[in-house]
Amino acid sequence: MVLEKVYPPADISIVAKTGTFGDNQPAQRIAFSKPKYDEVTHNFFKSRLGKLNRAQKDIDLENHLRKFDEEAARQAGQAARLDAADKKADARSKQEMRRIQINKLQRNAGFMEEWLSKGVEDWKANMTVKREREAAQLEFQFTQAEMYNTIA
Repeated sequence: MVLEKVYPPADISIVAKTGTFGDNQPAQRIAFSKPKYDEVTHNFFKSRLGKLNRAQKDIDLENHLRKFDEEAARQAGQAARLDAADKKADARSKQEMRRIQINKLQRNAGFMEEWLSKGVEDWKANMTVKREREAAQLEFQFTQAEMYNTIA
């Protein structure tokens, strides 16, 4: 119902002199609302009230499901901690494998360097033997040639 402007505005000075507001006739007719409008406003009020105040069954359901939500959060936290531990263990394992590979490469490089230096030393010794053998061969051939020249 619309209750605007039911009485005419009262002058304060008239009220002070007479003690009354004047006639009690409304300035405008009170309009009755239409049923469709009342229904829409009533439904709007109910829906708004329903949004502001949750149903008791929803509150009870939320209280019932709280322990499951807490358990889900606990398990998610535990899973995250285990995943972090697994990643840390994997990183440690990879670091260990890397250290082993580097150590193996260093040993191989040391072996190759040692093997090469031993090969160079053996080559030098073989070249010395070769020079001595060739010198002995030349000396033998020279001796043979001298013997052939002295006989002839």
